Amino acid sequence: MALPPAFLTKGLVGRNVALPANADNQNTDVAMRLGRYGDQKVETGYPTDLFAADEGAIMVAGMTPGQTAIQAGIQAAYVATQIQFLLQNSDPAGGRRLYPKWLKLSPSVAGTSGVDLRYALVLDNQLRTPTTISSGSGGSGPGTAANQTAYRPPTACTNMDLNPTIAGVPYFTLGLAGSTGGATVAAPSPMARIIEGNGYIKGSIPVVKDQYVLQFGSLRADAGRIWPHRYSPHGNHSAASR
Repeated sequence: MALPPAFLTKGLVGRNVALPANADNQNTDVAMRLGRYGDQKVETGYPTDLFAADEGAIMVAGMTPGQTAIQAGIQAAYVATQIQFLLQNSDPAGGRRLYPKWLKLSPSVAGTSGVDLRYALVLDNQLRTPTTISSGSGGSGPGTAANQTAYRPPTACTNMDLNPTIAGVPYFTLGLAGSTGGATVAAPSPMARIIEGNGYIKGSIPVVKDQYVLQFGSLRADAGRIWPHRYSPHGNHSAASR
């Protein structure tokens, strides 16, 4: 026997994430979130970005088409106060969270020293904005390259129906051929957590026009984080977050 309409589950249509988020609370009722056709909106486990893009939750930062390359001062050893890439969350505590998806690297000049290319990943709960930021046109780079300098690449939402306030603030290093390291940042806080201390991108000197993708949130831990990649439409250096 069919239930009367009054007994049907009800909610509010909320296709995009521009709606205000509800704080964690065990004692406050909130409306169920529904799609445009009455479907219940849930976090999907399917390994694509289609649902997240539809709700306006995929942001991409990358080099502009006119850029040919950015120079990075590669260190011989890990330095806690220097970064090559930085992603900050500009929301206050309890606001939106950022989930990096991938970072693509494409060497344009062959290295002349060193034997391999490694990386480290660090989480921190304090803002560590680069000390020197080069501002290009409109406040985003690249501007003038300098030793241990960074710039803010343009960042965009992939959903053309939305123009949200983007919480993620990325920085790319913008060094010179003789740079002594990446962009300088503040020292780590006591709560800083090293997620990857000494990972390999390549066990030899990178080759010109190779492309390497550092993938976050892999479905399998043993699948690895570095994927050789031959094509991607998002520029030479890109970082995506949700």
